[in-house]
Amino acid sequence: MFYQSYKQSPSKDDFSEKKPFKYKGNGYIPDSIPLILLTNPNTYSAGNFFAYIMNEFPNCISVGLPTGGGDEPIQIHLLPNGWTFSYPYFRNYSLQGVRFENHLVPDYMVQKEGSLLIIGGKYSSYHDEQFIRALCLLNSINEYPYIDYTKIWE
Repeated sequence: MFYQSYKQSPSKDDFSEKKPFKYKGNGYIPDSIPLILLTNPNTYSAGNFFAYIMNEFPNCISVGLPTGGGDEPIQIHLLPNGWTFSYPYFRNYSLQGVRFENHLVPDYMVQKEGSLLIIGGKYSSYHDEQFIRALCLLNSINEYPYIDYTKIWE
């Protein structure tokens, strides 16, 4: 579930009371199955909305860097001089009251993104720190033995 409030007048912060919205699909994936959500600054708009919605599930863990933000749809008006004027016409909020427009900070921050090693014009190896962290988290949740995923790509 999330909340929405709609623009009521031309005043800057004149939005309606927050109204709850329920999304369908709850119960398709049991809470016992862990979900890992990978985010970075290129996650914005609808991706940012999706990240906030998924982050509400108790079995979802977000890994990576903060999202790029952005979510609120805008109303665009063409002015007589050819310029456009736009403003958001509703806002989305999490169950905790956080606006989806803001960046989602993941549960587990991974400061370094993937690094690619090229030798002699050919790809030699690729280490994706975010993906490795996600795999390690899944293994620990599922109580699998520790695997050093960095050695797989060597």
